[in-house]
Formats: sequence, structure tokens, C-alpha cells
Amino acid sequence: MNTIYKRTALLLALSAMILAGCTGSDIDIVKEGVMGGYQTTTVGAAFDASFDNPQWSEIQGEKGERVVEFTGKIRKEVLLDLLGNVVNEPHIQDSYAKAVLSEPEYQQFYEGASGEGATPKNEVYNILFNIALDKICQNEAAFQWIVTPDGKSFSLSYVDNDAWGPFVARYGADKNYIYKDEHILNAVY
Repeated sequence: MNTIYKRTALLLALSAMILAGCTGSDIDIVKEGVMGGYQTTTVGAAFDASFDNPQWSEIQGEKGERVVEFTGKIRKEVLLDLLGNVVNEPHIQDSYAKAVLSEPEYQQFYEGASGEGATPKNEVYNILFNIALDKICQNEAAFQWIVTPDGKSFSLSYVDNDAWGPFVARYGADKNYIYKDEHILNAVY
């Protein structure tokens, strides 16, 4: 009886040590963590709330890096936040629609929205702009973080800028700024 008790105690102690060594997945490390400059919420909360169909995965980099990848479809309100207030200007709405939509799409939607000239141009441009936004929101954006070998921290290593549509920087709040990942992150957070 004493031997069974010792074996059970040893097995429980060994199990506790194994469980204590488990720190969770790399996805959990990123999702439950915060990024510098964005400490108001966790990465997981911000990204899961800002994208439709959020997907998290772990991959190994070419040199053995521990990479966490996030993909999700861009929500319209996040895209609008990224674009800024200038999207309320009809000529910018029209330019953006022309940049996003193919020429045949633009013509088809323009003709449908204009109602044979009965609809004011400003309203037509707004309709075209919203169609263009809806098209961009079908894109899947991707982000990647590298987790340190000790699993204690991570850093953003990749942002898919192309997913956000053409001329995002050009039509942002300040037409002269250089497009940076931080503008996307500001819209996400």
C-alpha cells in the first residue's frame, strides 16, 4: 500500500512539473499580450473585434522563427477610420472608386446610381465610394508577429499593406504622409 501511495505521489508531482513547464501556445502569447503604443487592450481583443472571420495560426519561419499569423476580412468601419475624414469629399470619393473598381464595374455602377442623370453627382460618388469600400472589405488582411525563443515577448514583423486597397495613403487624413503600418494599427485599435 505504501508503494502505491509513493508511485501516485511521484506521478502527480511529475505531472505538475510537466504542466508548470507548459506556457500556452504562441497564439495565446500574442493574443493575450499588448503591443507598445497600444496598451488599451490586448492584441487578440483588438484584432478579433476589427475583422470579420478572424483566423490565428502558428507557422515556423525560414530560420526557425516562431511566427503567429492573423488573417481576417477588413471591417468597413476600420477601413473608414484608416482613410480619415477626407472621404467625405465627393471628388475624393470618385477618385477612390475609380482606383478600386475596374473600368467596366465603375461604368456599370455609375449608370445604375445616376438614374439617367436624375441623381446629384455628389450622391452618385458616395454610392460608388461605398461600393468600392465593400469591395476592399472582401480582402483578407494579414499580420505576423515573431515570438521570442523564450516565449516571453513578441514583435510585429509583417503587415499586408496591399490588402487595404489602392491609394489608402494618398487619401488618408494627411495626403502628404508616407504610408506606415502604424496608420493601420491606429485604425485597428
